[in-house]
Amino acid sequence: MTSNELKLLEYLVGHFQSGNISPDNPSTHLPYSKILAELEFLNDDRTPGDILTSMR
Repeated sequence: MTSNELKLLEYLVGHFQSGNISPDNPSTHLPYSKILAELEFLNDDRTPGDILTSMR
């Protein structure tokens, strides 16, 4: 697992544990663009979803 993948995992787990995200409630799901901004991941002109799903 890369450092960015671990950072993303810790971020998501933290949101689940705090109750901010509910798997059964789509209104609580985080937009990919918000995750990229909060984790300060580089935006290289791909869509936010492409960036998050192709991290290596």
